[in-house]
Order: sequence, then C-alpha cells, then structure tokens
Amino acid sequence: MDDDLDGLSNTELWLKWINSPEGKAREKINEVLTNLSLDPEINESPICAEFVKLMLKMSPADSEAETIFDLVHLLTPYFNKRQAKSGANALHAENRSMKADVFTWLDSQPKFKSDEAAARAVIKQQPIAHGTGRAWYKEWKKMRSASTP
Repeated sequence: MDDDLDGLSNTELWLKWINSPEGKAREKINEVLTNLSLDPEINESPICAEFVKLMLKMSPADSEAETIFDLVHLLTPYFNKRQAKSGANALHAENRSMKADVFTWLDSQPKFKSDEAAARAVIKQQPIAHGTGRAWYKEWKKMRSASTP
C-alpha cells in the first residue's frame, strides 16, 4: 500500500488521508470539540472549558498522532503547565493575602512623610522585608493615584 503513496504530492497525500475513515473520524472529533468549546453550559465550568480547549490544542485531526501515546505526548506540556500554575498559586497565596491586608490598611492611613516612612510602617504590619514594604507602598500609591480624580 505504501507504494501507492510514493508518487503523490503533499496535497494529494493530505486529501487522501482526510477522506479516509480515520481522517473523517478525527475531523468529526475536531468539529464536536469546537462546538463544545462554544457551548455556554460547558463554559460555566472552568475545568470542563479548559479540558475542551486542551483537547482542541491537541488537535485530533492531526495526522501526525498515530497512537494514543502520541496524543498523550501532545497533552503533557499543557498538564505540566497547569500543575506548575497551581503550585505557584498555592505558594504565593499567603503573600497575596498579606499584600491585600497591607493595601486595606494603607487605605485607612494618613499620608506618610516619605516612602521610607511608609515602608517602616508597613513592615510593622506584616512580617516582610523593608524593600518589599517599600515596593508594596509604591504600588499602592500608584494604584490609588490612578483611581482618584
């Protein structure tokens, strides 16, 4: 059968594959996944929506994936990225919470004489380094000045 394919151009090979039962089945899967990605009920669940997007990125219509192992190999980077993001979010959750507390506290404080005075006051509120306190104060000050007329 491979001898039948030797003389065909890339376009002819693609058309032959896409019209084969395997190609048609994969194209149907791609079509169903595309429709699912637009479904409002699917998009109400972040996990389901992400799963459908991952499956589309995997591209079941791709003729390069010949086995289930090829498909899993295509998905692995996306799962690794998701796991890394989840770990980073957990690692930084306490830091983000402390920063939000500092911003709330700063909202209720009078003006400071300097950024250094503000940083000294901030580090008394949370167990953070002086440089972090100064950076958070400067960030809060920028946000506040941008939101006030």
